[in-house]
Amino acid sequence: MKWFKHDSDASKDAKLKRLVMKYGMEGYGLYWYCLELIVSDIESDKLTFELEHDAEIIAFDTGIHYERVQEMMTHMIKLG
Repeated sequence: MKWFKHDSDASKDAKLKRLVMKYGMEGYGLYWYCLELIVSDIESDKLTFELEHDAEIIAFDTGIHYERVQEMMTHMIKLG
């Protein structure tokens, strides 16, 4: 998938607000980075919404410490 739409008021979502309250814009950026990774792998014949990259790869790509990436991703899962 080359692009995806998202709501212009996504930042007002309660779950995203909780993420930002805990991790600031670093958490917000990681959230969107993960979504971009997920949708970049979607094709018409491949509709899986799983994240292929793990926290170690994402940490390398983003420059965020591995343990912090793992913590933020775990928190995102808890938030649903």
